[in-house]
Amino acid sequence: DSSCRTAKQRLRRVLHWGPLIALFIIFYIAIYTSRLLLIWWPPLKSHSNLLHVAVYALEYYLVMSTYLKAMFWGPGFVPIGWRPIDLTDDQQLKSLLQWCSICKGYKAPRSHHCSRCGRCVTKMDHHCPWINACVGHRNHAQFTYFLLFAPLGCLHSAVIVSYCVYYTLFYPFYHQDSEFPTEDYAMMNLWEVLLAFFCLGLALGTTIAVGALFFVQLKSILRNRTGIEFWICDKADYRLECRHDSMTAHLSIDEAGQPPKFQYPYDLGRMRNFKQVINWSGRPVGNGLDDWPLAPDCGKYDLTKEQVLQKAHKASTAVLASVIRAYTGTRFPISFGLRTACCQPCSIWIEEKRLSLSPGQRLIVTRAHGEWLYGQLLLADEQSQSARDASASRGWFPKKCAMEHWIDSAAATAGDNGGNGLVKDKKVQ
Repeated sequence: DSSCRTAKQRLRRVLHWGPLIALFIIFYIAIYTSRLLLIWWPPLKSHSNLLHVAVYALEYYLVMSTYLKAMFWGPGFVPIGWRPIDLTDDQQLKSLLQWCSICKGYKAPRSHHCSRCGRCVTKMDHHCPWINACVGHRNHAQFTYFLLFAPLGCLHSAVIVSYCVYYTLFYPFYHQDSEFPTEDYAMMNLWEVLLAFFCLGLALGTTIAVGALFFVQLKSILRNRTGIEFWICDKADYRLECRHDSMTAHLSIDEAGQPPKFQYPYDLGRMRNFKQVINWSGRPVGNGLDDWPLAPDCGKYDLTKEQVLQKAHKASTAVLASVIRAYTGTRFPISFGLRTACCQPCSIWIEEKRLSLSPGQRLIVTRAHGEWLYGQLLLADEQSQSARDASASRGWFPKKCAMEHWIDSAAATAGDNGGNGLVKDKKVQ
């Protein structure tokens, strides 16, 4: 289960650089702003001050409660060894669903395997280091609520801190010929002003960054697509346009002269899409496995079937590579050049891993990004098969580490589906 039910599980999830930094920012902004709020607007002095303090306390409660729920509830995992009950033919299963060799089961519709969590995640959107968990079916609503309340609370804090700093810095210029009033105003010293500017910077930065992420999530919710599914649909349209396989070769252009588009099966209209995630309780609707509502004229496994076809196409374009230079998996491999060290794929820092390599090893390369390649080691002996199951044999590495060879699609598919993947070189580039 992805949820943290015991104190030990919760502590383990919190003790990570992402939650520690996020909690520090939340607590620092809240505590420092509360101090200024209680000094400059004493709640017992007037009803308006009391209302002001109450509103800020409510914002802080909403931010903390939604953040902790998003972190401790988790995204929800596909059960180990899962397979749909309505499909019994193994051949049909392989043509409609992807097999996860790590979780020893089929991937449910809309689920994806997360290398950081080590499990297949239901309706996976992305792995968020700030909550040390994925954003998925169970915590999508709470994560979205947090993205809404955090900018509102930080913007409120920024206004409060800005007013106090402005009053402190410019009050003497407005009252040069008069003494300071005897009211309960707390003028700041130099250190307090510096701390206030630090708080203001954190508040404004959080407002901009988290606010932008909220609008991205809102777009995903209204279209009922996760970040991964946007990518899948784009690749599906590209595959249909280019006629990559026999399944799409017979399709013709429409009356407007445009190539066919992939029909996404979960787009129910903006309002129904919105209700699929956002509700008063913040709890998910359905089991997150195979009970997703479908758009008209769409099948239950339309998206997963498209993923299987895309995986076959990726295997057909894979190449075999031999390692010619060692790589230890360091974060900044400056020995491979400044461009290689600085221009790394963003997914390395969020979800995917770096692959340590030794000369003589062989691997299948399936992706490229600038000076980096993504591949999977070919493990010949059964003793090394456990390393593959632990997802330790997949990752990114510098392009200068390997020499590429051609590899046919049948061998690439065999290696990807759990075979030893050892093939003979056909041509050396």
